[in-house]
Amino acid sequence: MNTPKVSVLVPVYKVEPYLQRCIDSVLSQDFTDYELIVVDDGSPDRCPEICDQNAAKDERIKVVHKENGGLVSARLAGFKEARAEYLIFLDSDDYLYPHAIYALYNKIIEGYDIVRGRDNKVSQDDFIYGIEETKYYSGVLEGEEYIRAYIMREVAPYLWGAIYKRSLFSEDIFRNFLFVSRQEDWVTQISIAPNVQKVCYIDEVTQAYMVNDSSIMQSCITDYSYVQKIGEAFHSTTKSLSPKMQHLIECDRIAELDRCFFFPELPFDWQVYRKMREFLSDNENLEIVTQMTDKKFLEFVQYPLLFWAYTRVYNILFKYLKLRGKNRKVLI
Repeated sequence: MNTPKVSVLVPVYKVEPYLQRCIDSVLSQDFTDYELIVVDDGSPDRCPEICDQNAAKDERIKVVHKENGGLVSARLAGFKEARAEYLIFLDSDDYLYPHAIYALYNKIIEGYDIVRGRDNKVSQDDFIYGIEETKYYSGVLEGEEYIRAYIMREVAPYLWGAIYKRSLFSEDIFRNFLFVSRQEDWVTQISIAPNVQKVCYIDEVTQAYMVNDSSIMQSCITDYSYVQKIGEAFHSTTKSLSPKMQHLIECDRIAELDRCFFFPELPFDWQVYRKMREFLSDNENLEIVTQMTDKKFLEFVQYPLLFWAYTRVYNILFKYLKLRGKNRKVLI
């Protein structure tokens, strides 16, 4: 069997209403020299059957069935099966436009490590909200210029919507973050950053991203310990980055810890607060973190009792006005 030029990796879990649409979007591509690796992550609905039915009809489709282990483990399973030089990650409730692989592949073979297209945000019933906007959506970023833009949220943060050289990844990059069930795309992108030299952003819309109200991003929040575990895992995966970039990652973790104080499901953690306050007492750190988060989350941060009172009032109002009294699942 000839080696395909592109491997499309699709992790699957409880997406029965959307899975066929996702698979069809790959099968209808203008570009045909690809393999589609569909990873059934122990889905309890009809998804495994849908995967197998499609594989029986098209030899380019390979199905991997595994016990449920989360998105990162599903991507690892797909990565281990991938044979192509280039990878595309596609979430199973999203879909590609017919020209997507052709547009991305024809650009990356010019010598880029990553090529990213733009995406439409769509509703569950296919209403198009519009193209998602970022500071950089066309042009080229190189080396630390790209890493900085990524950490500072000036470019799209997703793993999907782009094509990658397979050589950027390793099995260990996925294994280091098997515990992650939120921000999976972000941690993977940061982990491959030391290998990235040149990234191209094209203005072409290549993918539709479905805003799913029942997804983990909408129904779960992260605990203080979860944020800190990710920071600790980065120590090994990003040690080849410059001290400046490592400092930006540290600032990002502080910004994430700060946001935890504004989740009504979490108690006020005084130990974390003291650590955060000490870090933000440095004006340079404070300036960087201010660029990473909403300024309202940093109000009174240097005044313990005021900050405590401010977060408690904010959380009460947020819980009953925004969440209507409901509690979200806490990831620890």
